[in-house]
Amino acid sequence: ALRVPCLGGIGIEQVLEWLALAGDRAIQLVDRGWCTQCQAGGATHPARALIEEARRLLDACGRDASVRIALVGEPLPLRLMPEAIPEPATQEKIGRRGFFRRIAAEAAQAIPAPMPMPPQRRRGSDCPLPKRERMLAALTAMMRRPVEQLPAAVLPGLTLAASCDHLGVCAGMCPTGALRFYEGDGHAGVAFEPRDCVACGLCALSCPARAIEVKPAGPSGARAAEQVLTCHPLVKCESCLTPFAATTGVTLCPVCRRNRAMAKTLFGTRFAGAQTSQ
Repeated sequence: ALRVPCLGGIGIEQVLEWLALAGDRAIQLVDRGWCTQCQAGGATHPARALIEEARRLLDACGRDASVRIALVGEPLPLRLMPEAIPEPATQEKIGRRGFFRRIAAEAAQAIPAPMPMPPQRRRGSDCPLPKRERMLAALTAMMRRPVEQLPAAVLPGLTLAASCDHLGVCAGMCPTGALRFYEGDGHAGVAFEPRDCVACGLCALSCPARAIEVKPAGPSGARAAEQVLTCHPLVKCESCLTPFAATTGVTLCPVCRRNRAMAKTLFGTRFAGAQTSQ
C-alpha cells in the first residue's frame, strides 16, 4: 500500500507503472469520502478521470481493464479529515516545493524501480517528455512488445485537410517536433510522429488555413508509427520562382496566391466601380 495526500495528484504514467509492476494483481485507489468536503475538491472524485484514461489505454493494448484498476469506497468519519494536507510527523515547517519533493521521495521509496525507458528518438525539438517516456515504457512492459508496436489508439491522432497550404507554420510551432515539414527527392509535405505529440493543439491554432484537427486518440487498429500526411512535388512558383509543394493545377506559391487575393479584395471592387461610372 502507498499512502498519498490526495489521489488527484497521481499521474497516468504512475498508475501505468503500478499496473505493469503488479502483474495480474489489481490496483485499488481507496476513497475515504472526504473529497466533497475538501476545499480543492468537488462532486466528482479526482481519480475517476484517471481510472477511465487508464482503462482506455489498457483496452487499446488488448488488456482486460475492468478488473485491473478500480476506485474503492472505504469512508472514514469526517472528524478524522485533516483541515489541510498533513505536515510530516516532525511538524517541520517547509515550503511548497519542499513538501512535494519530500512526498515524491517517500513515494519513490515505497515502490520498486521504475520501468526501463524505451530507446530515445531524435526529435525536431529539445522539449523533454519524461512523463510520456514513462507511460510508453509501462505500456510496452505490459504488452511485451517493442514500443513501435503500440496501438495508435493510445496516443493522440492528427488529420490534415486538403485546404493545407504547406506553409510549415504548424511544424515551426510544434513544441515537441511531432509535426514536421520535410523536403527531399523533389517532393515536400508534412509528417507526423504520434509518439511525440502531447495534443496541445498549438498546430491547429496556428494553422492559417485551419486545416489541422487534433484528436485525443489515433485510429483504432493502426500502429503508432510516423505518418506521412501529405506528399506533393516541389515546383517553382511562376511569379516569384520560389520552390513550393504544389497540389494539382496550382502554379503559384501560397504567398503569391495570398497576395493576389488580397490585391483583388482591396482594389478589384474600386476599379470595377470606376469603369461603371465612366
